[in-house]
Amino acid sequence: MTTKTLNMKHTEPIYDLLQINIDRVIDYEKASVQTLVQEVNSFFAEMAAQSRAFVNQLQKLIRTEGDEPTEGTSERGKIYTRWADVKTSLNADEKKSLLSVCEKGEIATHDSYALALKKYDGAGDEVRRIIESQKNLLEKTFKEIKNIRNRFSI
Repeated sequence: MTTKTLNMKHTEPIYDLLQINIDRVIDYEKASVQTLVQEVNSFFAEMAAQSRAFVNQLQKLIRTEGDEPTEGTSERGKIYTRWADVKTSLNADEKKSLLSVCEKGEIATHDSYALALKKYDGAGDEVRRIIESQKNLLEKTFKEIKNIRNRFSI
């Protein structure tokens, strides 16, 4: 088993993932209280909790490297703000549209995880394990978004 750790100058992809997940927490929390559809509300609350867990794991990785993690949001994370300011009185078409935008945001997040895995090829097993685990959970999230969105199809 490889025990190499990250070199501090190579933590940028981890910071990117951290900021994306900080944005996801904020925006999913906001969206979860702004929709009256229980299924969508619950899903958004679950995604905020998932992102919070990802943030904690990534912050721990960064601290292990002797660096201090950021607590701010990213420009890339602004993707989520497009759908976070939804109105509470969405009709079925607007809900489907909201979920479509959410789906696109998750695709961008997935791409960021794929890029991070490429950059950490050969890095320590723990780094890859955490990134791969989070990426796998995000793939399940993406499928669930599509399923919910499809239920709003007419």
